[in-house]
Amino acid sequence: MNVWRTRRARLLAWLTNAWKLREEIVLLGYKGCYQRVRVDLHEKRTSPRPVTVLPLSPWTVAGWILRHPDTLTKTEQLQFKAVRARCSELDALTEHVQSFATMLTERLPVDRDAVIAGLALFTRVSVLAHIPWSMHSE
Repeated sequence: MNVWRTRRARLLAWLTNAWKLREEIVLLGYKGCYQRVRVDLHEKRTSPRPVTVLPLSPWTVAGWILRHPDTLTKTEQLQFKAVRARCSELDALTEHVQSFATMLTERLPVDRDAVIAGLALFTRVSVLAHIPWSMHSE
């Protein structure tokens, strides 16, 4: 087992008790002293933390897909464009939803094959939306 990686993982978990951390990693083979662990924790506590953006929820993206594009704010439009660029299935689903909405609002003849293809795609995407990495993987 890689002791350094385990130690760094614990540091990243923001374990603040240096003595307890040292006791745990000594059992894994760490040969260093308590002071080194304490200094590493101090450096980690005082270093600036990176700013992170929370991943979008599937409900947010689904709301964007189902809303008329003109009702999205500029920020939402940019975020939605980025999501569509990362996921071709969501892009295709958005196209199907928009064409279906156009058929309903303008009372156009229904292309049954397009509707069936859209429903099949919707089923695939809705299954993917429940996988944790699907909405924010790159």
